Amino acid sequence: KVENAKTGTFWDDIKYFTREEFRCQCGGKYCNGFPAEPVEETVRMADEIRRRAGVPLNVNSGVRCKQHNADVGGVWNSLHLTGQAIDLAPIGGDISAARLQEIAEQVQAEKMPNRGGLGRYDWGVHVDNGKYSRWTK
Repeated sequence: KVENAKTGTFWDDIKYFTREEFRCQCGGKYCNGFPAEPVEETVRMADEIRRRAGVPLNVNSGVRCKQHNADVGGVWNSLHLTGQAIDLAPIGGDISAARLQEIAEQVQAEKMPNRGGLGRYDWGVHVDNGKYSRWTK
């Protein structure tokens, strides 16, 4: 992450990600990129997962507008719509999705006991700060 000017917000504490990485990936087709703001609790969780992983992680998906969420097959009530979810993928494949899932599980257990969604995919993990749920696809 490039060192940015201080914002006076929680983003000043985030070491590995920038707000821009959470932008909706519709590319401005349907929204201005931020139909919702990334939620602090979710961003801090992602930052800690990245710290423990020890390898660069890509934000595959952060905030989504309704149309982009539909286009990518997201569920109608996806927490991506409210900035409460993030999909993280290793850059360069230096960590397995299974190991990333283990790290995310530990971070969620510490930061939000009995809460948080965690899904493992072949490309990486989905993490959110919603109700407790686990899945593998």
